[in-house]
Order: sequence, then structure tokens, then C-alpha cells
Amino acid sequence: MSDPFSEGSSSRSKNENDRFIGSEQAEQRLLMDEQDQQLDSVLNTVHNLREIAVTMGGELDDHHMLLEDLDNQLDSTDGKLKMARKRVDRFLEKSSESTCCITVLIVVLFILLLLVLLI
Repeated sequence: MSDPFSEGSSSRSKNENDRFIGSEQAEQRLLMDEQDQQLDSVLNTVHNLREIAVTMGGELDDHHMLLEDLDNQLDSTDGKLKMARKRVDRFLEKSSESTCCITVLIVVLFILLLLVLLI
């Protein structure tokens, strides 16, 4: 024969175990739901960061092209400035030679004027 106390305690233990397992499963479901929400948040953040990175990459490409264009324009302008500088240098050399000649002519004219006035 079976003991009525042992049957009652066995079913009570079983009920307590079932309740404990049920509460643990519910707690695990809550934790998993929270983790899913956190993973969704991380996923959204990663998507946002990807969009930002793609936009920044496009901006960098645009700026790279602008800088290359500026570099080409600067090279062209540098060449033009060097040519203009050479022309100015040649002009200054010729004008310094001309200045000496003009100065000599002015001195000669001044002497002639003095001679004419004195005579």
C-alpha cells in the first residue's frame, strides 16, 4: 500500500517544481525579449552608422575631386606667374639699360642748355 502522505507531498513537490519551472521560463522569456529589443536598437544604430559612413565617403570623394581640380589650377597659375615674372625681369633689365641712356641724354641736354644760355 501506498502512503497517503507521500502521495500528497509528491504531488505538492511536483506542483512546486512546475511553478518554479514556469516562473523561470517566464523570466527567461522576459530576458530574451529585452535582449531582442537591445539587439534591435544595436542594429538600428549600426544601420545609422553605415548611412553616415556612406555619406562621409561621398563627401570625401567630392572633396578629393575638388582638391585635385584646385591643384591643377594652381599648377597652371604657377606656370603663368613664372612666365610673367620672366617677362617683368626682362623688362626691368631693358629699362635699367634705357634709364642709363636717358640719364646720360638728360645730362647732355642740360649741358647744352647751359651752353646756349651762357652764350
